[in-house]
Amino acid sequence: MLKYGEPSGAAVTKKRFYPDFNVVQYWGADTDENDRADVIRIVIEVGTRESHSALISRTFKYLKQVGSRWRGRLLGLALIGEFACLIEWKSSNLWYFLYEEQFVSIFDSRFIEEMDKMRQFCYDDDDA
Repeated sequence: MLKYGEPSGAAVTKKRFYPDFNVVQYWGADTDENDRADVIRIVIEVGTRESHSALISRTFKYLKQVGSRWRGRLLGLALIGEFACLIEWKSSNLWYFLYEEQFVSIFDSRFIEEMDKMRQFCYDDDDA
């Protein structure tokens, strides 16, 4: 089951900030017996008129904060208007931009295909 929201699994503090949205695959309550309660799939950060590099930098910061609350596939999505930058995250030392030009239109077929791939990945990983 996919769920939209901010369940990042950590207490809010003055030193910790959160992305605008997370897309999370949900398998029940976060308990010791349920090691995959909320699995973060996409970290979404929305920008306005700031520089693209500042928005990407914030997106990286939030990807690093996810820690172990993801498995298999994690995307960072930086949005400014109708333009999106997708980051495939493997670890803090291994990541890459999905598009050579970094930002593409959300109406670009490559962006739509990538969202479809993530949706299919979630369905395939859902054994409920």
